[in-house]
Amino acid sequence: RLFRNHEKHIDAIRLLVLVQFRYDGEPRTAEPYCFGISSQGNRVLRAYQTAGGSAVSGQLGWKLFDESKIVGLQLTDTHFDPRPEYNPADKGMTKILCRV
Repeated sequence: RLFRNHEKHIDAIRLLVLVQFRYDGEPRTAEPYCFGISSQGNRVLRAYQTAGGSAVSGQLGWKLFDESKIVGLQLTDTHFDPRPEYNPADKGMTKILCRV
């Protein structure tokens, strides 16, 4: 990959705007909540997927996306309100770089 999307992730989290990207060959739309480092040392994005495909039966909802597999991430002009069930102490990450 020629560049990483982390600056876009952080901007989207701070602005509370939806993002669109491809992941595992599927288009996705998601609300980004948290960006950090996983226990495996990978940069990851915790997001609530609101539309698009999925490797798991098209399921929407909370997902942990590996940054290295995110392709073509774009910020949208659509704002979102944080979901009340969001847990800012994300157990999927050993280090949090940015969060809602």
